[in-house]
Amino acid sequence: MMDEIMRQEERILLNQIAKLTEEGHLAWDCVEYNPIGFLDKDEYSEQSACICQMFQFEAAIGGLPHELELAEYINVPSGKMDLAVTLTRNDEEHFMKIDSILSVELDPYINATPQSIESMAAVRLAKSLVPLAAKTDVVAEAFSWARFINQTGISRTLLNHPLTKLGEKLCSEHRALDFHQAVFDSTYRDKLLAQI
Repeated sequence: MMDEIMRQEERILLNQIAKLTEEGHLAWDCVEYNPIGFLDKDEYSEQSACICQMFQFEAAIGGLPHELELAEYINVPSGKMDLAVTLTRNDEEHFMKIDSILSVELDPYINATPQSIESMAAVRLAKSLVPLAAKTDVVAEAFSWARFINQTGISRTLLNHPLTKLGEKLCSEHRALDFHQAVFDSTYRDKLLAQI
């Protein structure tokens, strides 16, 4: 019961922050970017292989320092999208950390449609912040050292999958915003896949 109350309070707070961000009352600075990359499946955590990109933002909310991490995923080979958000208030006396993963929050995730996720705080934050962050020097600088694949032993099937090829193309062409759009819009993703 207490856990559900805490989760509800976290959802309310994330929704308030998303609203303030959308309305331009809360300005976030993009301070770090992990470029589009391929992660092989993880046997320990049972995570499937995916293509992802991660952004880290900072803002002062109520005079206190906050960090917001956004990680956008497309699973390979399923093509399912996911979004992870971590909001941290870095203050000793008022420390707080909220983790939200779209696939966990959504019920039922398997039948998710773009319309069913549009109103979720994590999605609203990503759609407000990523287009702005994609134009920053932080993102441009990260692409200067980016490697799409940093692991070995990945199966040929995964390496040759069209989604993997798309991720590699978007990474090499420094197209963070196109990857963001491909996460949320399957029609747009199909259009990009047709160009490979």
